[in-house]
Amino acid sequence: MKLLKQIFIYSLILLMCSCASKTTPKQIVTYDADLYLQKILDLNTARYPVRGTGELIITKDDTVQKLKSAFASDGINKIRLEILTPAGLPAVSISYDGNKLYFRENDGSKTKTFSNYKKVLKKVTGASPDIKLLSFLFTKKIPLIEFEKALTLEDSGNKILYLISDKEKQSITLKDSSSGFFSEIITPEDRFIIDFKENGDFKIISEQTGSRILFTIHSSSKIKNEILKNIFILTR
Repeated sequence: MKLLKQIFIYSLILLMCSCASKTTPKQIVTYDADLYLQKILDLNTARYPVRGTGELIITKDDTVQKLKSAFASDGINKIRLEILTPAGLPAVSISYDGNKLYFRENDGSKTKTFSNYKKVLKKVTGASPDIKLLSFLFTKKIPLIEFEKALTLEDSGNKILYLISDKEKQSITLKDSSSGFFSEIITPEDRFIIDFKENGDFKIISEQTGSRILFTIHSSSKIKNEILKNIFILTR
């Protein structure tokens, strides 16, 4: 029922936007949406590259994996994730430097490099969200898709921001400061539901596969500039 409601709202938005004059600029943003976007941008600007530790829970095909992890993110499009042994030592290292995904089992194996990171993510987690989305979440930023049209609508007392492009659609509901935000991102491949808490915990659900990625943060600290240069490239 909720999905049907979303489809109806998006259809209404697209209809409204399609009625615009051909002389209208490519990016259409209503006044309320501009205020809403500015609030999100202000929140994101206050965030910075971080590294830290946490627990990663992956639910895929009725199996649940609970993994201790260390992470790093530049808050733009780079991440590094270390899966740790019970003793706290790196067992698996995964990083994305903005172009390629690097994967290494820390048992003496050589680093493997992949251009199609979404294929690897889906094989491991059952979901393939954009790396930019993950990078934003790890730094407590609110992910925003690249959009052409933006407007806000009221739904059950909540003001929701809708962002639309030819390929993607996103809705964002800001909660109070203690709750974070709720978002739905629809891509050509999948539809992702994202629940993000102000303390940094987040959950991503894939509608296509039903897989869930839940991350609970334990600690985090700002990354210094000199470390940021090489932290996202796995090398021997």
